[in-house]
Amino acid sequence: MPVTLPVYPGNKTRAEVATLRWVHENTTIPVPKVFDFDDSNDNEIGFEWILMELMEGTSIHIRWRTMSMEQKVAITKRIAKFQAELSGFGKAESLFRSIGTLDLRAFAQGNDVEHLEKVAPGLFVSHEFFMGDHLHYDIPRGPFRSSHDWLSAELNIILLAQKTRRRRGILPVARKLLPLVPKMFPPALDEPETTGLYHHDLHLDNILVNEEGEITAVLDCECVSAMPLWMATKVPKFLDEPAREEEPQRNLVEYEATPLQKVYEATLRQLWPEWPLEESYAIAACDGIWVKRARKWADCMEKGKTMRFEDA
Repeated sequence: MPVTLPVYPGNKTRAEVATLRWVHENTTIPVPKVFDFDDSNDNEIGFEWILMELMEGTSIHIRWRTMSMEQKVAITKRIAKFQAELSGFGKAESLFRSIGTLDLRAFAQGNDVEHLEKVAPGLFVSHEFFMGDHLHYDIPRGPFRSSHDWLSAELNIILLAQKTRRRRGILPVARKLLPLVPKMFPPALDEPETTGLYHHDLHLDNILVNEEGEITAVLDCECVSAMPLWMATKVPKFLDEPAREEEPQRNLVEYEATPLQKVYEATLRQLWPEWPLEESYAIAACDGIWVKRARKWADCMEKGKTMRFEDA
């Protein structure tokens, strides 16, 4: 039974419940079913909590090195199909409008999960927005109508945070990227942007498999949000490695990830002919491990040149 500190009181727990409920009811992705929850710490254990189904399987992290490449390809294709479901590819209507974390619109009786009303994007629940003193920043918190509004808020958080915590190289990159946002994304839209769910933390520990190597569960929907569709072009975290074509003598992680990245993209493109602008997530990479790449990409864009983020 997951419990949580009041880092984003009420909102974080309700968001996870809403997301698990929507995924369970609208996709084939095996996620835990929520039986009950409390989004306050006014209870016997003194914490917010969620009572959910125990999922069968073993963390794929334990088995990854001993799995065949054929099994890894099959898992990669399956994860790509899961992302297609989360993004609503092939559906006549968009899954969501606006950027934000799913929220429970109303409660029928208490926290009765079976009678909760429709979910929709609400406040953006992510570590960047609530960690440390970020919860006290005077910034928009969602739901955001557009990529422009969301990315502007993300970059302004970085600029505010750097005033108190200096991290070499990030502040000048954020300053370079902020004026590029309106060039990449229109600041005003006639209606809220089409969005779909995106699992930003899909590393090997969050995927369970059975003895045959088949996926039995996808875990940790904490902070999973309705995001712009171009975010879905990113490879999942377990494949997010630098490209490496030459086979190394020891560490095969990067070497194996390179062809699996191609499998993932090819599967998504097959399921999703209307492929969006994947280079857009360069702006969202400013505060992560790709800060140097983001700086190079921003320098190129400032000069009026075009460069794919992966080539930076």
